[in-house]
Amino acid sequence: VAQASSAQIGEPSFLLAAMCFPDARESSATAHQCVVLVDPYSTGAMLAPELAQRGFTVMALWTDEAGENRNHIPKAAKGFPEKYLTEVEETLTLADTAKALGAAAGEFGAEIIAIICGGETGVKVTDALAEHMGLRGNSTQNGMENRRDKCVQQEAVARAGLRSVRSACGKTWDEVAAFRSEE
Repeated sequence: VAQASSAQIGEPSFLLAAMCFPDARESSATAHQCVVLVDPYSTGAMLAPELAQRGFTVMALWTDEAGENRNHIPKAAKGFPEKYLTEVEETLTLADTAKALGAAAGEFGAEIIAIICGGETGVKVTDALAEHMGLRGNSTQNGMENRRDKCVQQEAVARAGLRSVRSACGKTWDEVAAFRSEE
């Protein structure tokens, strides 16, 4: 585990890392601190070199939803995907995915200290895994299992007593046709 000098402690990157991963410094001195990036494509791939620069090892978790997005890695994400500790595929269950991540980290003597979403397709898995593994993240409680769903977002805003948009949610035109004709 790298020790920070007094000059580093005042740097914004050190402060940000301390805010995002408050338990990181208390982690095992022999294990490499590993951050899992879920679906790290497009601009989300830029998190990997930033985390590596701050001394974390980085593991990629690819969800089934990522699809062809997994090939959208900007050239500016220098060294990645080659420098990932490893890349893991989502399994059929959340528990099995957590086990696969733990086993992969253990194989390299790493300790998972955080799970961060790298792309829109990874939001649900990131939230659920962080909660399942006892890591900092967004709760899936109170109807927020799918916070990517704009209808869920607007309902949460309305429940909080804030101004929200009028909307209709559905998967077919028939489910929203009446709303459309009234608006």
